Amino acid sequence: MSSTNKLKILLHSDTHLNNESEVDDFLTSLPPEDTYDISVFAGDITNGKVHLIKYLISKLSKPAYLVCGNHDYYNNNIMDVNKYLLDAGLNLLKEGVSYTYNHNGVEYTLVGGTTWTSFLSDGRKARHAARKAAFNSIADFHCIKYGESKLSLDLMEYLHLKDWNWIAKFNNKPNTIIVTHFPCSLSAQNERWKGNILNPYFINAKITTGFNLFLSGHTHDGCDVIDKFGCRHVINPLGYKNEFLRIKFPNDQAIAGFNRYHSHKIIEY
Repeated sequence: MSSTNKLKILLHSDTHLNNESEVDDFLTSLPPEDTYDISVFAGDITNGKVHLIKYLISKLSKPAYLVCGNHDYYNNNIMDVNKYLLDAGLNLLKEGVSYTYNHNGVEYTLVGGTTWTSFLSDGRKARHAARKAAFNSIADFHCIKYGESKLSLDLMEYLHLKDWNWIAKFNNKPNTIIVTHFPCSLSAQNERWKGNILNPYFINAKITTGFNLFLSGHTHDGCDVIDKFGCRHVINPLGYKNEFLRIKFPNDQAIAGFNRYHSHKIIEY
């Protein structure tokens, strides 16, 4: 397949949008829509203001696919948010839901979910300390509900298994694009986080044999790497407003950051 015939995917994550004005500003930084075929939003699109996801997608004429990040669920119920987005007709990727996109006669399958974490990326010995540190310092466990329950450590691991078992059903399926919020490979980890007690909360270490492409977010560290199983992992996170110095290019309004974010990040697949 020649480069000109490949599917072009515009990827963003961790935009953390708080109001319509911020959505409108973000939209001005995007590339012209004739330069890509579909857009993917790999979670943390908002800070618990899920109506803004609907507003954002309504401004795009190209097909858009998304997963929710932990911040999208803040002060909300996971089940209610998922229902709201699906009822609004948005292409939400979650356990039990996938989409097919036909590009020049080739069918691509998009599948994914928040994926959460197993707390096992640094091994079983680090799991207990990571769980304790996450519960004490991460807001997820104190402001997110799932059904009638608060999101607990055990429930997060359960949701991780549900999402991963769903994704695994698409192993070795050609032209499959996996979208998660929590990354699924240590290859996507920034060097500065190695050995950090919270690392197992932020990233998973999955065997990705049989997959070709994962698009993720969550870490606020951009990357585009191939793991030891031959699978490509791409993260393109905007991050918080004051977290990284941004460089604006006045000619095309593109924005880049020292975290390797670029508002015109297009992946060919």
